[in-house]
Amino acid sequence: MMSVVAAQAGAQEFRATMIGRVTDEQGAIVPGVTIAVTNVDTNASLTTVTNESGVYTATPLQPGTYRIAAALPGFKTFVREAIVLRTAETGTVNIQLHLGDVEETVTVVGGLTAVESSQSTLAQTMENKRVSELPLNGRQVYMLLQLTAGTFFTQTTFGSTGFSGTRAWDTNGNISIHGSRTGNNEFLLDGAPNSATGGWQYAPPVDAIEEFKVQTASVDASYGRTSGGVVNMTLKSGANAFRGSAFTFYRGNALDANSTQNNRNEIPKSGHRFVDGGGVLSGPIQRDRTFFMGGYQGFNENIPFPRTSTVPTPLQRLGDFSQTFNSVGQLITVYDPLTTRPDPSRPGRFIRDPFPNNQIPQGRISPVALALLRYIPMPNVTGESFTNANNLAASPNLGLYRYNSYLTRIDHKFSDRHRVFVTSTANWGVEFRNGNGFPVPALRGEWPKHRNHYMDTFDDVFTMSSSTLLNIRASYDRFNDYNPRTYADLNEDLGIQTPFQNIGQYPYITIDSYQDFFPGVFSQTLNNIYSVQASVSKTAGRHFVKLGGELRNYRLDRVSLGDANGRFDFSRGFTQRDPQSGDATSGNAFASFLLGYPSGGGVDINTTSQRQYLYDAAFIQDDWKATTRLTINVGLRWDFQAPPTEHRDQLTIGFDRASPSPFRVPGLDLKGGLLFAGVDGNPRYPYKRDYDNFQPRVGAAYQLHDRMVLRGNYGRSFLPLTGSGEEGINQTGFSRRTGVISSIQTGIPFNTLERPFPEGLLEPFNGSQKLATNIGSGLSFLNPSFETPYADQWSAGVDVDLPWTIRVDAAYVGNRGRKLPINGHAINEVPLAEREKAIERLGGNASYLSTLLPNPFAGLVPGTILNNDTVQRGQLLRPYPQFQGITMDRVNEGATQYDALEIVVTKRLSSGLMGVVNYTLSKQFEQGVMAAGATTINTSPSTNAGYLNNGFDAKPWRSISGADRTHRLVITALYDLPFGRDRRVGGDLTGLAAQLASGWQINVIGEIQSGTPTATPNAILLQPTAKLPDGQQSLDQWFDNSTATNRRPDGGYAWAVIPPNDFRTLNVRFSDIRDPWEPQWAFSVFKNTRVGDRVMTQIRIEAFNAFNTPIYGAPDVGVNSSRFGKVTPNQINFPRHVQLGLRVLF
Repeated sequence: MMSVVAAQAGAQEFRATMIGRVTDEQGAIVPGVTIAVTNVDTNASLTTVTNESGVYTATPLQPGTYRIAAALPGFKTFVREAIVLRTAETGTVNIQLHLGDVEETVTVVGGLTAVESSQSTLAQTMENKRVSELPLNGRQVYMLLQLTAGTFFTQTTFGSTGFSGTRAWDTNGNISIHGSRTGNNEFLLDGAPNSATGGWQYAPPVDAIEEFKVQTASVDASYGRTSGGVVNMTLKSGANAFRGSAFTFYRGNALDANSTQNNRNEIPKSGHRFVDGGGVLSGPIQRDRTFFMGGYQGFNENIPFPRTSTVPTPLQRLGDFSQTFNSVGQLITVYDPLTTRPDPSRPGRFIRDPFPNNQIPQGRISPVALALLRYIPMPNVTGESFTNANNLAASPNLGLYRYNSYLTRIDHKFSDRHRVFVTSTANWGVEFRNGNGFPVPALRGEWPKHRNHYMDTFDDVFTMSSSTLLNIRASYDRFNDYNPRTYADLNEDLGIQTPFQNIGQYPYITIDSYQDFFPGVFSQTLNNIYSVQASVSKTAGRHFVKLGGELRNYRLDRVSLGDANGRFDFSRGFTQRDPQSGDATSGNAFASFLLGYPSGGGVDINTTSQRQYLYDAAFIQDDWKATTRLTINVGLRWDFQAPPTEHRDQLTIGFDRASPSPFRVPGLDLKGGLLFAGVDGNPRYPYKRDYDNFQPRVGAAYQLHDRMVLRGNYGRSFLPLTGSGEEGINQTGFSRRTGVISSIQTGIPFNTLERPFPEGLLEPFNGSQKLATNIGSGLSFLNPSFETPYADQWSAGVDVDLPWTIRVDAAYVGNRGRKLPINGHAINEVPLAEREKAIERLGGNASYLSTLLPNPFAGLVPGTILNNDTVQRGQLLRPYPQFQGITMDRVNEGATQYDALEIVVTKRLSSGLMGVVNYTLSKQFEQGVMAAGATTINTSPSTNAGYLNNGFDAKPWRSISGADRTHRLVITALYDLPFGRDRRVGGDLTGLAAQLASGWQINVIGEIQSGTPTATPNAILLQPTAKLPDGQQSLDQWFDNSTATNRRPDGGYAWAVIPPNDFRTLNVRFSDIRDPWEPQWAFSVFKNTRVGDRVMTQIRIEAFNAFNTPIYGAPDVGVNSSRFGKVTPNQINFPRHVQLGLRVLF
C-alpha cells in the first residue's frame, strides 16, 4: 500500500516505529504512562514512557507483529494485540485509558488504521505474502519493483540478450522511479548500501525476505544519493520458534512455448531447463535473547537464445555479387576503390569504376579475409526476399547459468536497552552466453562471465533513555565481475602482421549489415564499499528529532584491455559509387571486407584504474505532531561527495586552452593541451570539490477524518557520483589507441588487413608529454567546473479508506533533474563560417573541408593520420589543429522532467482475496541526456557532436524521454478459493475429500503499458510527420519509410539523406511513434496442504507470459538500410514459460 515514513530510529532506517498519544476518557493528555511494545515472535520488549505531552515513541522495531501495553496506577492497563508493522513504517497507535485498577486489563485486537495519518511521502510496501506468492519469473525479487506505482523497468530486451534481470545474480540499475534516470536510485539491505554504481549488487533468496518498500527520498532527510527512490529491503530474523521453508522449482523445454523466430524458421524448441532449490531456517540460539536465520539458494539454468542474423551467401564468399540486391530488388553494384578519381562533371566530387560482372577478381581477395572466412558460418535458412538478410538461424544457442548463494543473520539482545544484529551474504555465479550464434571461437558475448559478491553488516542499537536512542551501523560490500580471456595467435592463425604484443585474442570484426564476430578481451569490475552510519533519535514533546551522519568509501577498480588485439570495421564506403555519399544501389560492406580495406578500427594499449570516492553526509530531521490531525516533517541534509582520485594519480584534470603548446611547428601558433593530476602542482581531483550540497525536505499530512488523509511534500536530493554513467574518470595519455588509417586521399584505401599498422603502435605517454600528450589524435577530459547534479521532487495526494477493505491513494508526482552530466561537448570543431563553405545547400563545395593540403605536421607525429604528407583542410581550420576531436565530458547541461498521476487501489485481505492495482499516467522529457562524441571532422552527419543535434547548436536537444511510457497499468492479485473445509463451498467435507478440495489459490500479475518512443533516423524528414494513418502501421512499415529510391505510390517520399557536411535538425525521437509493446500476464495456481499442525506443503504451477504474446524490437532507422522502417519479427521477450514448484513450510 502507499504510505509514508514519518519517523525512524536513524540513518537509512529499515525498521519500524510506533508512535502515539495517550489520553484519558475526557481527552486530557496523560504523561508518565509506561508503554511496553513486545514482538510476539521473539518476546523482545521495548519500554518507554509518555512525555509531558502524552506522546510516546517506540523505535526501532523489526518489521513484524506486536503487542502494546500501557500502564499507569489509577487506570486500567490497556493492551492492543496483532499490530503489524512494515518496513520503514511509522504506525500510529493512540491510546485512551480508563479509570480503574491497574491490575484490570482492557484488551483490543486489531492493527493500525488503513490510512496513515502521520506520513507525508509516497511509498509502497511489498509485504511478505506478495513477495513469496506472486508468480516471479526466475525468482529474482527485484523484478517485483516494477509492480509499484511510478516504477519502470527500462530493460526492454529480455529473451534475446540473456540479460533479463530475472536471475538472482543479475545486477542491474535499469530501474526508473518517479522519472529518475536509471542508475540513480538507492538500494538498501537491512539499512546497509547494496549498490555501488546505481544497481543492486545482491538479490537475496525470496524465502529469506520479510518485505521491501519503495519510497521517494523527498521528505526523510536520512536518505540521500538518489534522484528517484529508495528500495529498502528487510531480511527475516529468527524467533523463539523454529521456522523455515525448503523449495524447489523446475522449468523445462516440454513446458515452454517456442519463440516467434523459431516458428518462422520451422525450428523446434529445445534446450531450456531451469532448476532452483534451497531453503531458509530460523529459530532461537538462546530463547528470548539470541536468534538466527540462514538460507541457501542454488540454480542451474540453460536458456535457448535463438538468433537470426545475416552472413555472406556462398556466392558472396567467392567475391561474386551478381546476385546481391536491395530490399526492392535492385542490383547492388560493387565498385573498385582503387579507381577513385575526381568527377569531371561535378567539381569536388568523385567517381569509381565497377568491378566487371560485379565480381571481385580472386587475386584481389585478401588472404586474411579468406582466413577469417573459416570462422563465419554458411547460411542455413532461406533469407529474406532479394536481400538474403537473416539467413543464419542459431538454435537452441544455449545460454548456461550457474549460481549459488548463502546468507546468515544473527540477532542478539544484551538487554531490553541494547540489541545488535549481524548479517553476512555471499554468492557466486558464472554465465556462458553466445551473443551472435557463431561457434567457438567466433562467438560474441559472455564466455564465460563470473559475478561474485560478499556483504557483511553490523548494527547496534542502544536505548540511552526513555526518549533517546543511539544507532550505529557498519557494512562492507564487495562485488567482482570479470571475463577471462581466450587464446589465439594472429600471425599464425590469420596472417595479420601484428606489431603489438599477442595477448591471445582474436580481433573484433564488424561488417555493416552482417553479423559481427569474435569476443572481447579480459575485463574486470571490482567494487568495494565501506560504510559507517550513526544517528541519535530523541522524542521531545510532540517532536521526534533525529540527528545523524554517514561515511562511505567507494573503491572501484577497473581492468579493460579494450581492443588489445585489434578491431577492424568494414563499411560499404570503399565499394560504393560515390565515396562521399551513399546510395541504395551501390556498395557492400562484405565486399570491402574481402578486399581487406577496413573503414575503421584500431588497437588499444590500456591502463587500469583504481579509483576512490569518499562520501560524507549529515542530516537532521524533525517529525512534529502539530495537532492530533496534522503532522509536519521538516529536515535538512548535507552531502559531500569528493571528486574521485586514482591510486597512482593516473587521470587528467582538464584542458589548458591558453598556454602555448610545447609542440612547435613553423608557421603555426599552437596552444592547448591536457592537464594531469599531481603534475606541476596540479590537484589530484579532476574537478572542484562541491561543498554546498544542502537539501531541504518538508512535508505535511493532514487527517480530514478517520478515513481520509491529505498529504504533500517537497525535497531536494543530490545524485550519486558513483551512479550509472557518473563513476568514470579520464585517463587519456595513460592508455592509447592506434587507429586504423583507412584513407588519406578521398575514397582510396590506405592500410589493409594484412598490414594494418605499418608504422607500429602508439605507446601511452603516461603524462610525461604534458600539454603535448596525444598530439595527432583525439582526446577528452572531464569538465573541471563540474557540479553535483540534483533532483527536486514533490507530490500532493489523497489517501482514502473505502468500504469493502479497499484503499485508494491518488497523487500528482513531479520530478525535475537539474545539472545532469552530459558527455561529448566538442571544443575543437571547424568554425561555422568555414563549415558552411562545404555545404552545397548554401552554395559551398562539398569537398572544401576534405581537400588535401601540404601537411605542416608531416613526419612529426608517427602513427597518426597527421603524420602524412598531406592533410585535409578541415583539420588545419580547427582551433587546436594539432589534435583531432576534443570533447569535454560531464557537462552540467542535462535535465529531466517527469509529471505523473499515480493511482494505487489496494484490496486488503478479506474473504481470501487481496490485490493491488497501480495506474500511472505520465509524461517524461529529457534534455541532452545522451553520451556521444565527435572525434573526427564532421564530414558526415553520423559524427554529430555529442548531445547537440549538430556541433553548433547553442543548447542541447530537448526530447521526449526514451523511457517515457504514457500509460502503465499493473494488476496483482492473490485469491484463496472458497473451497473445502470451513469455506463457503464444501465446508462440511471431511477426510480425503476435504484435503483435495481445500487449499487452492490463484495469483496473477498483469502489465499493460505503452511502448517507448521510437528513435528518429539520422536523415532529413521532408514532411511534418512520419506517422502512418490509423490502420496502416505494420511490421513491414512501422512509419513512412519512403525515400527517393523507394517512393510512395503517389511519387512522394518522406526521407532524404543528409548531404555531406550538412546539419542534422531532426530531434532524436519521434513524439508520436512508439516501439512495439504488448501486454504481459503471469498466472499461478497453488495447492496448499496442511500436514499436522506445523507443516504445510505448497505445490505451484506458474505461467509467465501466459498468453505467449511476443514483443518485437524497435524498427530499423538506418535510412540506407534495406530494412529501413521495418520491424524484424524477432521476439525480444521470453515466450511462455511454465514453472513447477514445491515449497514445504514449517
